[in-house]
Amino acid sequence: MSATPPPIPQPEEGILKEDMGALKQDARDSRLSLRKTQEEMLRRKLHQEAFQHCRDEVVAFGECVKQEGFFVIFNCRKQNAVCKYV
Repeated sequence: MSATPPPIPQPEEGILKEDMGALKQDARDSRLSLRKTQEEMLRRKLHQEAFQHCRDEVVAFGECVKQEGFFVIFNCRKQNAVCKYV
C-alpha cells in the first residue's frame, strides 16, 4: 500500500506564491523519497556490487593488513587507495 501525499492547498489571499512553491516542493519530495527499508536494501545491493567489482583489491588489502599488523596505516596505503577509486 502506498501512502498518498498530503493534498496541496489552493492559493488563498493569505498564502504567498513562495509559500505555495514550498508546499509543492514538500509534496514532491514526499513522493520521491525512499523509505528506510528501501534505502537499506539499496545500500546493501550497492555494497555487494562494489565488493564484487573490486574483490581482488579488497583481498590484496586484507593480505597486506595480515602481514603488516600495526604498521598497516603506513605500509598498506597503496592497496587502500586502489580500493577507493576502483
